Amino acid sequence: MSWSRSQSANTDMLFVKQWHTAGQSKNLSIKVASPTAGQVKHDVRNCIEEAFKRMDSDNDGLINVNDYFHRDPWYTEYTKKTFAEMDVNGDGMASITEFKSYHDMIEEALKKEAEKSAFNWANETISKFDKNEDDMIDLAEINAFMKDSLNQTADNLESLIAPFDKHNDKKLDLLELTNFLANLPYDKLKPCNAPAPQAQFL
Repeated sequence: MSWSRSQSANTDMLFVKQWHTAGQSKNLSIKVASPTAGQVKHDVRNCIEEAFKRMDSDNDGLINVNDYFHRDPWYTEYTKKTFAEMDVNGDGMASITEFKSYHDMIEEALKKEAEKSAFNWANETISKFDKNEDDMIDLAEINAFMKDSLNQTADNLESLIAPFDKHNDKKLDLLELTNFLANLPYDKLKPCNAPAPQAQFL
C-alpha cells in the first residue's frame, strides 16, 4: 500500500468542498446556492484554524513536529489500522517477523489484484479480437490487439509470445494471454508510428 502525499496535503481543502456540498446531499429537493468566493475564503480559514487546534495537543498555541505528524486524521487512522494488522499478537509492538509477514501479505494481495485485472483484460481482449471465435487469439489477432489497444508492435511477434505460449501453437488461450498481459515485455515493443531506423554509412 502506498500513501498519496498529495492527497494528505489537500485533506483540509477537500473538507471545505465536502462541507459546501453536504446540504445538497441531505435534501435533493432543496437547491443550495453555490458559495461565493468570500464564503469559500472564510471556510478555508476556519478549516485551517480547526486543523491547527487539532494538532495543538497541549493547547499552548504552538505545534511541534510530533504534533504536525497528526495533521491528517485520515493518515493517522490509516497508520493505526495498518500497524494493528501488522501487530499479530496484539502486544503493541511489531517484531521483524511481523513486519516482514505484513509486507509479504501486502505484496501477495497486490499480485492477486494485478492477476485479476490481467484476467479481466485478457477476457475482454479475446471477446473483442477473437475473430474466428476459437476462444484464443492467434498472431494476427494479437497484432491487431497490440496496435489497437497499446499502439505498440513488435519485430518478431512469434518470439515475443513464445514464453507464454505453453501449447506451442502460436496462439494464446485465456490463461496464456492473462500471463502475457500481466508480464508485458515492453522492452521488446515499439510504438506503431516509430520511424524506421536509418541506414548508417561509414
